[in-house]
Amino acid sequence: MLLLISISTTAFLANKVYFSDLKYHSYSTINGKSKILLPDGTEVWMNKNTTLTYSDEFGEKERRVVLDGEAYFMATYNRQSPFIVSAGDVNVQVYGTEFNAIGFEKDDFVKVSLEDGSVALTSKTNKDPLYMFPGETYCYQKSGKSFVKDEINIDYLVSWAKEDLTFIRSSLYDISRILSNWYDVDIIISDELSNAGYAYTFKVEDESLKEILQMLSITNPIGYKFVSKDKVLIFPKQ
Repeated sequence: MLLLISISTTAFLANKVYFSDLKYHSYSTINGKSKILLPDGTEVWMNKNTTLTYSDEFGEKERRVVLDGEAYFMATYNRQSPFIVSAGDVNVQVYGTEFNAIGFEKDDFVKVSLEDGSVALTSKTNKDPLYMFPGETYCYQKSGKSFVKDEINIDYLVSWAKEDLTFIRSSLYDISRILSNWYDVDIIISDELSNAGYAYTFKVEDESLKEILQMLSITNPIGYKFVSKDKVLIFPKQ
């Protein structure tokens, strides 16, 4: 059975596939992002070009999902039925948490960012669990078969899956990076603004990018230009 569903701003496919007597449920985003609810109540934000699959055995001995793409999980801990995300060679076991996972089959890496709670990472060649702390990001290189800690700002990595954003005395550079992720556009800041020292405090809910840029340009002397639908330039206002 193939269903075409419109959720949020995204075209979304839900599919059931049978292998022998076992049934698999597969969800795929075509563009934008979509939010789904798994049978155990786990909430999942799926980014564009992402597929999430689980079998009818989900929730029996374990709650395992297979990820090809990027997703943000809000899962609960259940000792009798652990929640596990499989992304290529990497398994992410959940102990009640919120985390982001990037694992495209075509890429050479799997990246996990923990926002809250606890997860343990293992792989086919790394059987000893690597326990993560909130705020940490680890990257697994498929070619090197090893986990490496990534110092990238987790707020940026998980911003795409948030329903609102709050900035407190944030720099124009940090705001631009997070808004780029939120609106899925490329925001380029002129070198002349790199040391401007502007700081902003505001909240984003359902405003358009143009509305946000207008607010920023009123607060400080900056201008902006949409070069294309997915590229914006920010420069000093003359």
